[in-house]
Amino acid sequence: MSWTHHCEVGLAFANPNEIEWWLAQAEAEKLSTAALRKRIRAHLARRHRSTAAAGALRSVETFQMMRELRAACRVVVQHRNLCRSWSPGTARSALEEIQPLTDFIDAVRARALGSSSPPPRDIQAN
Repeated sequence: MSWTHHCEVGLAFANPNEIEWWLAQAEAEKLSTAALRKRIRAHLARRHRSTAAAGALRSVETFQMMRELRAACRVVVQHRNLCRSWSPGTARSALEEIQPLTDFIDAVRARALGSSSPPPRDIQAN
């Protein structure tokens, strides 16, 4: 392998395992420097597209989650006083049902605020 082959691979990748793999491929297939460069660029473009697509998908999932949380918030606000007429057993069941949601909100809040403030344990704060 020429010095140029090593430079092409070394400039494209930081991971030593990836560098070794690409150099082995170039040697096994007797790729010219130009052919190796073309193959590396195609590989990096595919990887960039898949990373961008995954980021876009996470963005859509985040938007959908936020939309659902806002809808849930509107329902809670509209029926805020309804729970006052519930029996203690019904209220306890309702709190058990929404516990995963409050845990999730606490986790999001903690991630957003860092460790600067502990999550509130008072149900009114949530």
